[in-house]
Amino acid sequence: MKKIIILIILTVLLLGCIGVNGKDDPTLFKGITTAEIPGACLEYRDDVCGLFDCTVDRCWCNDQTPEGAILSQRSGITVQTEAEAIAIVEQFTKENTEYQEYANVKRAVKLNNIYFNVFAEDKNQDEKVFTVAADGTIILTMCGV
Repeated sequence: MKKIIILIILTVLLLGCIGVNGKDDPTLFKGITTAEIPGACLEYRDDVCGLFDCTVDRCWCNDQTPEGAILSQRSGITVQTEAEAIAIVEQFTKENTEYQEYANVKRAVKLNNIYFNVFAEDKNQDEKVFTVAADGTIILTMCGV
């Protein structure tokens, strides 16, 4: 009996060490453990805009802009809080001359486990919304009826 218990414990430990990690888990966006994808949206796991469309009601990527919907893609970043989303947008607006006028980042709202909307203003208080994904990707989005 002790051998069976030891064998079970060793098996569990071994599977824990070599089992599915975040990067291989198809239910996680870009392997980020805090960014679980809803089952109905798994087909979009590698499409930041398709996933946004699927996970946020009545919103979609705004690909009608000259630069397209995806403004910035980063690697090795995980965004889990509103403060982190704000920091990503602040850095982006400082580095990109066409968006420097929106350097006055006001606030962020967590939409779900994967996306944050970050609100920034220019000097005339005209607002622009940047959507930040859990992997640091910045996209332009729209919402409506």
